[in-house]
Amino acid sequence: MKQGKSIVELAQEIERRAEAQRDFLVPAQEVQMITEAKTVNDEIVRVPRIAFGDNAFDITQHTHRQLGTYTGIPAKYYDKALNSDPGLLMMNVNHWLRQAGGEKRMIRTLDNNARAWLSDRYRRLDNIEIADALMPKILESKDIVLASADVTDSKLYIKAVFPSVRAEVKVGDVVEAGVIIQNSEIGMGALSGSLFINRLKCTNGMVVNDLGMRRNHVGSRLDVEGDGMYKLYSDKTIKLDNEAVISKLMDIVDAASTKENFERAVELMRESAKSEEMKDPEEGIVELAKIIGLNEGEAKQARRNLQEGRDYTRWGALNAVTALANDHESYDRATEIEELGGKVLNLSRSQWRTVVEAA
Repeated sequence: MKQGKSIVELAQEIERRAEAQRDFLVPAQEVQMITEAKTVNDEIVRVPRIAFGDNAFDITQHTHRQLGTYTGIPAKYYDKALNSDPGLLMMNVNHWLRQAGGEKRMIRTLDNNARAWLSDRYRRLDNIEIADALMPKILESKDIVLASADVTDSKLYIKAVFPSVRAEVKVGDVVEAGVIIQNSEIGMGALSGSLFINRLKCTNGMVVNDLGMRRNHVGSRLDVEGDGMYKLYSDKTIKLDNEAVISKLMDIVDAASTKENFERAVELMRESAKSEEMKDPEEGIVELAKIIGLNEGEAKQARRNLQEGRDYTRWGALNAVTALANDHESYDRATEIEELGGKVLNLSRSQWRTVVEAA
């Protein structure tokens, strides 16, 4: 699996973000897109920003996508205007924002960036709350070990393993149980807890299945509180509700270490190791890439991994895919690839037959 931040680096970055972030609840009609001149590669260009009251922020790509969806501007047109005529994009966005009536939006900001444009029903369940609950449990327990963790602009990831819960898929090919916790502060996925499998032979990681923990960031509508027109403050009700969710999350961590959940996954892996081999491995991995969603470059590397491993069963294909995550430049995509490994494990018989027969 890809290694992220050290435990110290992770804690420092989560705390820094928690202190630096600001959230605002703003009537959409009062928000404007503006453009400002900036020097990029020695050239002066107009860059869109989002403004309300006395505040103005740069706009992340994720927020651009959310704004486009909210205003009903097709992504292809939005991106073309953003790249070639920001002034035109500004006029389009502002026209549709003025039609929003009194609807309020939550704008989440960090480091002078508007990083999310969300509903006023969005429940803030922040990474620092997750980390404060989980990390002491991991660090103080003798039964669980932190394997990898990171916080990106998109998500928090915590991957931990249980060294005492192990099994052989094949002779000498040992895997151990683990858990992966994911959370997004910007609307890129629910808080979730899933079974994580670590293959000791090459430290490939795989997200196998959902363990019943998936909490969307949706709650009751929020109102502006405190002394600021736009500033949004936490309240005790939200905090208590979040604590209840985190309590359930701790149960999910414990559930990941149970032999029942782990053994079900191991049985599937053993079956995959005995599956029919691909008749043409090069064409088979291309077909598999189409089914699970690897891009062209990833498919080529998976083919090389398959050739090096010389195992053309479903188990071999699975490991050729998950090995891509180990050195991937993006922690987000590396984890997505580990999830694709779980998809390979759960392919239907007809899907695997398509891979086997590819030529």
